[in-house]
Amino acid sequence: MAGEMWLGDALLPTLNGLPYFHKPPLFYWIGAGSMQLFGSTEFAARVASVLAAWLMGAALLLAMRRWHGPRVAAVALGVLATTPFFFIGGQYANHDMLVGALISAAVLALARALDEPPRVHLGWLVAGWALCALAMLSKGLIGVVLPALVIGPWLLVQGRWRQVPGLLHPLGLLAFAVVAAPWFVAMQLRFPG
Repeated sequence: MAGEMWLGDALLPTLNGLPYFHKPPLFYWIGAGSMQLFGSTEFAARVASVLAAWLMGAALLLAMRRWHGPRVAAVALGVLATTPFFFIGGQYANHDMLVGALISAAVLALARALDEPPRVHLGWLVAGWALCALAMLSKGLIGVVLPALVIGPWLLVQGRWRQVPGLLHPLGLLAFAVVAAPWFVAMQLRFPG
């Protein structure tokens, strides 16, 4: 599908020339861009998963360094990198590593936004919402539902429910809409329903 987007319509995912809306296009866009750079190769088809694995590792490393120090961060990254499913997923041309990395990075960014209660750090909040939008462009609604199902209960269990409304800051919601909405609107206009 990335190859079809690379050679044809850059907005519309197609399978054998027919519109294919089973998954949103981010994975295919990265693959098409990679094919533009490296040609139609196995490596180019896997670049999205490779980049996603790097993103997940970097997000984990940065979060753990902040919260637990460099030694724990290095151990956490080492454990992640040597986990068989992570290692394999980082090389497999599939949506799962991309959405997993984006959701992980979104959760960590949102947690960082709420790191100094009762304050909500706006920059991290906007980054978290933008990452949720990218996750939604990768695999659909789970890109926003799963981070909410992690952050919401986490705040409630800690008795920090007063921070929940801060997650809905208009700039965060705007970032989400600016990143996620254009493709969905364009496809709805071209293919109603």
